[in-house]
Amino acid sequence: MNSNIKKLFSPSSLAIIGATDRKGSVGNELMLRVTEYGYKGIIHPINTSLDTLMGYDVPDSVLDVQEVIDLAIIAVPAAVVAKVLTECGIKKIGAAVIISSGFREIGGDGIRLEQELIDIADKYNIALLGPNCLGVINTNPRVLLDGSFAPLLPEAGTIGFATQSGALASGIINVMPSLGVGLAQMVSLGNQASLKAVDIINYWESEGDVGQILLYLESISDVTAFKEVATRVTKTKPIVAIKSGRSDFGAKAAASHTGALAGSDKAADALLSACGVIREDNLSDMFISAQCFSKCALPKGKRVGIITNAGGVGILATDEIVKRGLSIAALSGKTKQALRDSLPPQASVSNPVDVIASASVAHYERATELVLSDENVDILLCVYLYITGRNDIAIVRDLNAKKKLFKNKTIVAVFMTSEDFRARLSEAGLKAEVPIFAYAEEAVHGLARLVERSEYLREKNEPSPATKADKQTAAKIFADADQNGHPPTTYQALEIFRAYGIKTAKFGLAKNAQEACILAKSIGYPLVIKLDSCKISHKTDVGGVVTNILNEAQLISEVEGLVTRLTKAKLMDGFNGIVVMEQIKASREFVAGVNRDPQYGHLIMFGLGGVYIEALNEVNFRLLPLSKRDAKALLATGKTAKLLGALRGNEAANMEMLEDTLFKLNQLIADFPQIDELDINPIMVNKQGEIFVVDARIS
Repeated sequence: MNSNIKKLFSPSSLAIIGATDRKGSVGNELMLRVTEYGYKGIIHPINTSLDTLMGYDVPDSVLDVQEVIDLAIIAVPAAVVAKVLTECGIKKIGAAVIISSGFREIGGDGIRLEQELIDIADKYNIALLGPNCLGVINTNPRVLLDGSFAPLLPEAGTIGFATQSGALASGIINVMPSLGVGLAQMVSLGNQASLKAVDIINYWESEGDVGQILLYLESISDVTAFKEVATRVTKTKPIVAIKSGRSDFGAKAAASHTGALAGSDKAADALLSACGVIREDNLSDMFISAQCFSKCALPKGKRVGIITNAGGVGILATDEIVKRGLSIAALSGKTKQALRDSLPPQASVSNPVDVIASASVAHYERATELVLSDENVDILLCVYLYITGRNDIAIVRDLNAKKKLFKNKTIVAVFMTSEDFRARLSEAGLKAEVPIFAYAEEAVHGLARLVERSEYLREKNEPSPATKADKQTAAKIFADADQNGHPPTTYQALEIFRAYGIKTAKFGLAKNAQEACILAKSIGYPLVIKLDSCKISHKTDVGGVVTNILNEAQLISEVEGLVTRLTKAKLMDGFNGIVVMEQIKASREFVAGVNRDPQYGHLIMFGLGGVYIEALNEVNFRLLPLSKRDAKALLATGKTAKLLGALRGNEAANMEMLEDTLFKLNQLIADFPQIDELDINPIMVNKQGEIFVVDARIS
């Protein structure tokens, strides 16, 4: 991290290079924002065409300024930015924000111009933000820096927001007051020529004003550095990110199942998950989470108590809570009796607690106190609808008091009230200390994120255990395949798995029907035979797999028939033999695999397999190296998790064996990082829950 980055956020003096009196220009807007927001340091406008501006003397260059300058904000044509930045370096200005555009984002000569800036920043140790960015903001009252040209001034808060979109930064400043949250610091990253998102995250880790970090990312340039820093920072501060650019999986899709299901967005998702970063799909969800992290204690558990004056909203909230994996708290008998004694006789004292439409402020106050006092409740969701009396302001005041009283409980509210609610809050001199949403779905989304983070912080993230393996045998197989100019065949891939202790069905390789019969005697019927070829990877496409072989006569017939089909189709080139394998009677099929993403590195995948892999796309990815937490997460996705459990007479899959299989794949990739793709489809699970690998492909 650049040692001058602090000067970017907390400069004691700054220069605005390109400051001008031309209304509507960026240079003029920068001067207006800096002065209007009340910047506490010294301002030096710089322009070769002006003598004075807004009461300030205007020198031609920073070199003409006698005083020390910490930060330069540059808004001049792209062609002269390098000259100006060099002058900043000579002046020993520690940090610079380049607002100007016309660099890498336009391609061509812009790429060369941006490289010049990088070289200058490196030479003079300048903490360089941009180019092509909106600027920098610090709302600390000792600094009050709005070094941007966003039209509205920022509202103070605890959020550190880093964005690759300057326009988005401006929009966020506009809407933040209505969301009930504010900024501590903000940077528009622009082209990230020098300072990148990971540098900002690293700086914010020890910045006391920043309580949580929000990111809008279009790319992650240094995956290794991002993973290291984000994993560390998320242990102390929540990071919520939008990674845009979700798209189809790309040109490698046909290479293998794993390659088809991976791709850059899956890789980004795996990276963020591995780091403990909460990924949101849209800005609405991001700021729902931000409100909850700003105003809520992390819950000790996921048991939710609901208080509502409208049964329908209570039911909607209940449905959403269950859907998001939270639970409806079971109120104690003592709590229920106290509620009966305090509420109108028509009220429902089961959870959700319906205080009925005519409930008074006193009814809400007593109900919230009782539900929060219940040891079975971790979270209170308070729902208020304006029906018979407008009690919203008084209820907010009470919820603020309850938050102070019940510091170990999480409180979130849903208010469906009149449009002037926020204005009336302000008129009452009141600020909501708990997050208040318009809809139950929003509130539950925020609660789910709070629970997710709470569970993340409690989890141990131990590395994948080392596994015993016959690395020498595997190395010889890879060397033989390389020497012959082809990836390992199915038989060779299975042999590699066997060398690493991965449980496979019994198998062997036969060159003809006679050898197949010998193998069959040691394996036992029923059998499956599979083509083993260094030229054909998708065996089923050429009739290269035959199942349910029950006896020797059938085995001879099927082996000879397979060879005849291949000969007629002129596919014997690359023929190595036939894999003879015990037939596993499976109740469920899964898939595992590894894919190397060109930017993110190796990804490991697990999900539904067999014929369902393309149809349902129920798979999960994590980055390698794999941790124990990652392995558990891979096996806990939606339908996959349900099918791994006990189901209709089938015992639950042996999870320890499955995790061990993932750890062994992790070890295999660590030992042989030249592997680009590895595909196991299917992994079969029998009725007793035993795990068997029956097919494999490695390239």
